[in-house]
Amino acid sequence: MDYTSQTQFTISNGRTADSFVQCNTYHELSNGAAADYGFDHFIYLLNGSESPTPEQLETLWKKYHEIITKMGKETFANYLHQNINNLPSILGEGFEWVLGTNSSCIY
Repeated sequence: MDYTSQTQFTISNGRTADSFVQCNTYHELSNGAAADYGFDHFIYLLNGSESPTPEQLETLWKKYHEIITKMGKETFANYLHQNINNLPSILGEGFEWVLGTNSSCIY
């Protein structure tokens, strides 16, 4: 059996920040991007924290896109990738609750 047609894929540089800035809603995020940038409920569970509400997730998404609008997609993707270890500092006041896969309290 020829599996060639079933295994076509696009090679990317593997940076979730690049795919993140291309999405229009947080529901479109890959599992990796959702986990990296505060949208994965399992990350909060692992940390022993409450999962964010749908309203918090929507506010988080709007905040990210506010910053993307100011910085531009490419610049923000680079900035986000380089500063993934401290999402709350990127997002500012009111987003101290945001946890991603690189949040120090998960390890």
